[in-house]
Amino acid sequence: MDPIVVVIVVLLLGLIASVSYKLYRKVRVARAGPPKSLAIQRSQAVSDKPKAETRGTKVIGMINCEYCGSLIPQTEMTCPNCGASRRK
Repeated sequence: MDPIVVVIVVLLLGLIASVSYKLYRKVRVARAGPPKSLAIQRSQAVSDKPKAETRGTKVIGMINCEYCGSLIPQTEMTCPNCGASRRK
């Protein structure tokens, strides 16, 4: 074989191996998800945010359904969630 052909074949094989390795790394990272340190930082950032206080809040004009507990407007005669009629 001609030495130039051998050099070209070796270079092409090296290029194919390099591209294959980069593709393998991308697929592996995509399957594994973000690095653990980033996941920990994200969870800490979310936990540092102040949480909304939901205890004791009421929406004016809405009442709780006596059967399923969902909020329904006071003007409705039946619950849109479960279909039960209001007693009062």
